[in-house]
Order: sequence, then C-alpha cells, then structure tokens
Amino acid sequence: MIDVTGYFGRTAVVVVCAAVSIATAGIAAADDNAPAPLPPNCTAADLADVLTDVTAATAVYLRQHPDVNDFLTNVQSPDKDQMRQQIDAFFDAHPWVRADWQAIRKPSDDFRARCGNVETP
Repeated sequence: MIDVTGYFGRTAVVVVCAAVSIATAGIAAADDNAPAPLPPNCTAADLADVLTDVTAATAVYLRQHPDVNDFLTNVQSPDKDQMRQQIDAFFDAHPWVRADWQAIRKPSDDFRARCGNVETP
C-alpha cells in the first residue's frame, strides 16, 4: 500500500517552497525598481533644520548690515527678472556682500548637492 499522507506531505512542502521562491523573486524584482535610499541626514526634517539656520544667519547679517537690508527691503519690480537684475547689479557693485551671501547660503547649497531635492511640507 502507498503512503498517501507522505506523498501529499512532500508535495505540499514542494508547493510551499515554490510559492515562497516565486514570491521572493517578485519582491526582489520590485526592490530593483525602488528608489535608492537617501544618504544619511537627508530627511525633510534635516532640510528644515538647515533652512532654519540659514534663515537665522540671514536675519543676523541683514541686521548687522543696514545698507544691504535697506536695499533688499526696497528693491521692487513687478517683473521678477528685473528684480533679479537689480539684485545682481547690487552684488556686482558689492562683491564682499555677494561672498557673504554665498557663505550664508552654503549649508543649503551643500545639503541640496548631497541630498537632491528634498521637500518640506
């Protein structure tokens, strides 16, 4: 007489192993399409921290440099390109201000270079 329980038991084990193998292959394939993980310290919270520090440094700088504060407060134009040209002309006439401004913004620029475009809500 043939042991039916043993046959079905072995068949069930083979079927379960095949199902697990197929499922894990599908998961591995899905993982291949997943975006690469971000480098450390590249979360939205990290970006918010960096932007908070840059904003605070900007405020301090503007308070310590009333001429720059006055210029940026009063530069106006309905056209954003004209405004950008006025600001660029100011920075061209005051290269030390441009250098200061770039130094203040450096942590933000470094973050974006390292982490890409992380969004804050």
